[in-house]
This record gives sequence, C-alpha cells and structure tokens, in this order.
Amino acid sequence: MTPPGRVLVVVVALVAIAALIAYPLLRLTGTLAGLGPDSIAVALGGAGGRAVATSLGLGIVVATMAVVLGTAAAFVGERASTRCRWVVRGAMVERSVRQCPER
Repeated sequence: MTPPGRVLVVVVALVAIAALIAYPLLRLTGTLAGLGPDSIAVALGGAGGRAVATSLGLGIVVATMAVVLGTAAAFVGERASTRCRWVVRGAMVERSVRQCPER
C-alpha cells in the first residue's frame, strides 16, 4: 500500500503538469484548429518551424539535464558520510564548493 503522503505528491505533480503544460498546449492546438489546417502549415513553415523545433529540442535537453543532475545531487547527498552531508547540502543551496573530508 502506498503511503498517503506519496499519493498526494504524485497528484500535486500531475495537477502542476496539467496546469503548466497540457492546458496551454491544448488551448494553442484549439486556436490553430479553429483557424483551419492551413494555419498549422503556415505556423510551422519557415522560421516558425525552426523555432518550434528549437524550443522542443531545448526543452527536452534542459529537462533531461535537470533530472540527471538532480538525481546525482540527491545520490551524493544521501551517500555522503554523516560528517560530509551538511557540506554537500550546503553546496547545493549556497553554490559554494568545499573539500569533503575522507570518511
């Protein structure tokens, strides 16, 4: 059985995704569909198509980097020695780099 706190976090994340990503995209799609199929071709043709491709590519790269770096930071923060954890966590918050003593 999943703890209620975890279910709440998942629900909040899904609502945030829906509110920040899905809803604006659906509105944009509805607007383009209302203008007719030719409007989509015009919007994606030329510089507009390059802008869309660049935005999608950049979004995918940034999201991937955020997940990888966030996971790595969490892994280091959890696996560090007890004495060194505060240094690792402090470096994430303050962006300061300190030498971690050996275990």
